[in-house]
Amino acid sequence: MTSWAKARLTELLQGVRCTLPEGMGVVETTKVKDLEGDAQITMIRQKTKYLFDFSFKLAWKVDLRDVGPCKGTLTYPDVTPDCEGDYETLYEVDRDTPPRARGVLEAFVRNSTQGLQPEISRVLEQFKAEYMATKKD
Repeated sequence: MTSWAKARLTELLQGVRCTLPEGMGVVETTKVKDLEGDAQITMIRQKTKYLFDFSFKLAWKVDLRDVGPCKGTLTYPDVTPDCEGDYETLYEVDRDTPPRARGVLEAFVRNSTQGLQPEISRVLEQFKAEYMATKKD
């Protein structure tokens, strides 16, 4: 299931968008990078197990009103079915990003409870549901 899972994750994770409040802009993912891992469906004690373990980086960008273009990456080092929507995330901002954008980016890109990360978590949960709905060949 690895090739299907990688293709589907890439499809779902590119273009995830979050509109910022007060017309500040729209932050969106632009590219999935370094997608590694595997997925398999197995039987253990007459129970079907849907296993996957992936890591990847997501490039993101936003053109903040009154500030300008900002970009960076979110790294997801361990995406598994056991995460239950709580994914470890490493946040990086490109060095060309204006310093005065940091507060907004901290609130809506780095923050796991609002902005871009909850949208990515929603997409990952959608992937998990689709994966668990597949039948083993």
